[in-house]
Amino acid sequence: MTSNKFGIRIALAVVGLWALTACAQDVVQSKDTPNAPTADAAVEYLEGKDYSVLPSRTKDDKVPESDGSGDSVEVLAVFSYTCPHCFRYEPTVNTWLEDQDDSVDFKREHMASSRALENLARAYYVAEDLKILSKTHDALFKAIHEFKLKPFGEADLQRMFKQLAEVDSDTFEEKFWSVEIHERVKECKKKLRDWRITGVPCVVVGGKYLIDAEMSDGEPSKMFAIVDFLVTKLQGEKDPPA
Repeated sequence: MTSNKFGIRIALAVVGLWALTACAQDVVQSKDTPNAPTADAAVEYLEGKDYSVLPSRTKDDKVPESDGSGDSVEVLAVFSYTCPHCFRYEPTVNTWLEDQDDSVDFKREHMASSRALENLARAYYVAEDLKILSKTHDALFKAIHEFKLKPFGEADLQRMFKQLAEVDSDTFEEKFWSVEIHERVKECKKKLRDWRITGVPCVVVGGKYLIDAEMSDGEPSKMFAIVDFLVTKLQGEKDPPA
């Protein structure tokens, strides 16, 4: 496919994405969605069955449970734009986020285990840095899984960012190859390697516990019910009863 034809397909996809996003927004925000988390405080999830303890990272690495005051617990979702299961989990992630307060410090990391995935990881971090994730994040998922596009190269991603968020080519290229983004990708690779994470979707809670799709029976709602359980567990360890 020529570059021009790919650009036309991206332009058509962007128009479709705007319409789909508008139609899907009510579904994502609805509390009645079948993917909505249904945490039950009475459920006792078990280590080794419902979640696992991560291997310790190297002593020189600091894995914060919070970002700021020290009162929040870090919840880190590891994903890939190319993963169909990650795409299916997104409505649940968004619904769960709506119910969180400052006690949870939510972050994402994108897998970067190949050249294509590294380019997508760079694109995610660029959008995060430019504060345009609301325009690019869901759109990239939909472009790949609903419109069957393959925006895995720098030029394709650059065109998408221009059409989705009016990011000019110079700004995109400067950010895409910046030292800051390079270090983000490098740290992500090291972090996931040290934690022996090779598959997505999964969630790391407090830099200590891992929940993956297998442990949560492939159910997004169960995964985030376990996340809630572990957040409460870590908060209890920080502030034990008097």
